[in-house]
Amino acid sequence: MRTKLWGHDRPSERSDFDYPTDELLQSAPKPVGSQRADCCIAAAAYRVILPATLARPRPAELLLCRHHYRCSRTALTEAGAAVFDTDNRLIA
Repeated sequence: MRTKLWGHDRPSERSDFDYPTDELLQSAPKPVGSQRADCCIAAAAYRVILPATLARPRPAELLLCRHHYRCSRTALTEAGAAVFDTDNRLIA
C-alpha cells in the first residue's frame, strides 16, 4: 500500500499556492457541543482559533471546556484569538 500525500498526487494548477490564513474563520462552523474539549474530558463549550505566529505558521483550532476557557480568557485575548460559542457565534 502506498501512502499519498495531500496535493502531491495531482498536478498543481497554481504555482503561487498560498497557504490558508483566515480560511478557518471563514469555513463552515463545526458543531462544538457534540465534541470533547482538547484540554480535558469535559464537553467542548468554545471553539478557539489562534492566529498564526512566527513559531506556528498556520492558525490553530482548540476546543475548550467552560472552565479552561475562563482560566485562559486573558491569554487568549492577548493572543488575538477568535472565540466561538456552541451556537457558532463569535464572542471574542
